[in-house]
Amino acid sequence: MLKETLGEAPRVRVAKLARMDTIAAPKIIASGFGNIGFEMIAGPLFQSPEEVADPAARSKVPVAGISSLAADHKTLDPQLLETLKAQDCGCLRLARVI
Repeated sequence: MLKETLGEAPRVRVAKLARMDTIAAPKIIASGFGNIGFEMIAGPLFQSPEEVADPAARSKVPVAGISSLAADHKTLDPQLLETLKAQDCGCLRLARVI
């Protein structure tokens, strides 16, 4: 599908921030996007912004997909973006799963 159209499968790093909500969301999202041709790289659950940014930078993914229903998303999202920018890894897009 996407691989034939783009020449390669789009890569997304999926992560779970905070500890306040369901653990199923990132797995469901990764499965769905994987089914339509994305290469999904799932990280461990309940990570800090720094713990998400480091592997995203190392694997050079263009998109970091995060899942969190925690009330602190207004601070976690900007922290993650700033950490990604500081690492100059090219992963400056953030996809939020609600």
